[in-house]
Amino acid sequence: MKKIIFAGAAVALACALTGVTTASASAQTASVPEFCRADVYHSSGFILPGHVVRGPTAIAAGRTVSLYRAQTTVNGGWYDWAEIHGTSAGSDRVWMDVSSDGGAHWDQCGPFSRSGRYYTPATRENSSASVRFRACGDVLVGASRVHACTSWF
Repeated sequence: MKKIIFAGAAVALACALTGVTTASASAQTASVPEFCRADVYHSSGFILPGHVVRGPTAIAAGRTVSLYRAQTTVNGGWYDWAEIHGTSAGSDRVWMDVSSDGGAHWDQCGPFSRSGRYYTPATRENSSASVRFRACGDVLVGASRVHACTSWF
């Protein structure tokens, strides 16, 4: 399946113009990239309810993370987002990684705290063979965070 959100240069330009920084594989906390700010998940324009395209992947303590996909009536586009499920805890976090080079490097949309919501904003797909999405989450187990991600989609 081919997808694209933005070319790497467009993401870099948007971030430079807005002062937003992106997270890398090594940095798990940063400002939210521009591409994941459009929260279309709660719009009423989805044709179908979201369906799981990756997951559920077990994290720990009964929690799982999944990548969802749905089409909108607004522009006919397909959108992906991540959700965390299971026994609720306010310290649980969910995010979506988005890669423009097949998963070698990625930007992170999130993390979002379970105390706020259990999903990420939806990000639009398009047509590039190298763009991939995956859902990730982490939970607090004792004094340590345990995280897991789905495979790339």
